[in-house]
Amino acid sequence: MGTVDLPDMNEQRPRSSSGRLGWWLALLLLAVAVWLYVDRVRLESLVREAEVATAADQARSASADDLRGEMTAKTARIGELEQELEKLEADLKQAQENLAKAQGESKRLQIGLESAVAELNRLRSEIEQLQMAAAPSPRPGPGPKMEPTSPVQPLGPPYVTVNPSGFVIASGLVHNSGETTAMGSLEVSLLGPEGPIDTRRAHLYLAPGATERYDITFAGIIPAGPISASVQWVE
Repeated sequence: MGTVDLPDMNEQRPRSSSGRLGWWLALLLLAVAVWLYVDRVRLESLVREAEVATAADQARSASADDLRGEMTAKTARIGELEQELEKLEADLKQAQENLAKAQGESKRLQIGLESAVAELNRLRSEIEQLQMAAAPSPRPGPGPKMEPTSPVQPLGPPYVTVNPSGFVIASGLVHNSGETTAMGSLEVSLLGPEGPIDTRRAHLYLAPGATERYDITFAGIIPAGPISASVQWVE
């Protein structure tokens, strides 16, 4: 019989251990890879969060800087306005004092002016009185020559009546206020727009205290406008 070669068990065992070790190494590598990936993701997340926090801090810092700058500018402007207000108040006080002085000076000048005007008027009045006292008294001269007044006088102007046929009648009253009989003439003048037109006379005798009516007729008168008449007593 021939011999049968049996497999060497010692040689197969190391081969089986080497396979299991490979598997373990692969699993270990996979676990490390997963762990590294997860750690990387977590690290990236932490980095992003840090970047976001940093940006927010920078924004808050910038906003705070802007607010501080605005507050500083407004505070400076308030200081400028307060200084300007103090200056204006001082100028106003000075102006009020100057106005009070000017008003006092104006009142003083007004009083002086009124006093000077009163004294000037008084002196002028005294000078006029002195001139009147020094002037020679006027001598009385002859008075106007008075014409003797006749006791016979017409009582008002004549009343004029115009007749369309060409006759004009002047009528009126005459009175003798004397104590004797008066003899004379009434002279009646007819007056037109351009002056006297015609004059007529009527002889009369008037007893003392008598009043007579007269009617003077003008013939051939065609008036070109309004007509009036005048009358006077002629002795």
